Amino acid sequence: MSAACFNVARVLGPAFAGLLIAGFGTGAVMALNAGSYLAVVVGLRMMRPSELRRVTRDGRARVTDGLRHLASRPDLVVPLAMVFIGLFGLNFQLTLPLLAKTVFHADATSFGLLTTAFAAGSLLAALADTARRGRPSGRTVTGAALAFGALETAAGWAPTYAAATALPAGTGFASIYFAQAANHRIQLGSDPRYRGRVLAVYTLILQGSTPLGALLIGWLTAHLGARSPLYLGGLVSVAATLGVLLVDRVCTRLRTARPRSAPPMESFSNSAEAQ
Repeated sequence: MSAACFNVARVLGPAFAGLLIAGFGTGAVMALNAGSYLAVVVGLRMMRPSELRRVTRDGRARVTDGLRHLASRPDLVVPLAMVFIGLFGLNFQLTLPLLAKTVFHADATSFGLLTTAFAAGSLLAALADTARRGRPSGRTVTGAALAFGALETAAGWAPTYAAATALPAGTGFASIYFAQAANHRIQLGSDPRYRGRVLAVYTLILQGSTPLGALLIGWLTAHLGARSPLYLGGLVSVAATLGVLLVDRVCTRLRTARPRSAPPMESFSNSAEAQ
């Protein structure tokens, strides 16, 4: 539901912004956007701390305990490794404006339509995720990652503005569906004692890698054009997913070859939820 609310704003915001920019200019719209954050400040100030449920923390708990928990759980490490594709594939706040301006020479209204199509696909994925009733399987995460990579590659190829509007909608759906599936698999599979620390690692990888990827996107656009980041992001996402699965398969075979006295650890693709 959080992702659904976030993507409603992503659908409505660009649509209104495109119309307002055409009528009042970019500066006025940026000022209006800045002023809208006052609602967030007011909402935070209205919270009543006395009604919050506080949890007694274990003073002995350390961040390294969460990392050790992760190291012992291949079914958590593998989706985390897949999420790292955000370094190359999840910088749409940069790639879509560049595609609109330098390839299709779109105006503010047309750019708003392009980003709205992407956000609409993201919203549909967020709403679809609300129907999930349990921990997604490894195959679900893998399939979503592969679909995301393929659709992003196709979006980079889009020959016309109409295709460039339709393909980002599918890419937006696949990107959110993949990110949420990975989140749910990690969150619902973690030991409750370490869940907060595990999700902190997930957030660090998902949101911390994209600014680094932005540097590469800027360099690629300057030298190879605005389509190249979408090609790279899509193809790297597919290759990285296949590579992670191959490594997991090899590690699984090595673990199953251990003596019977040492039971094999749960793998990503062969866990109970994936059957």
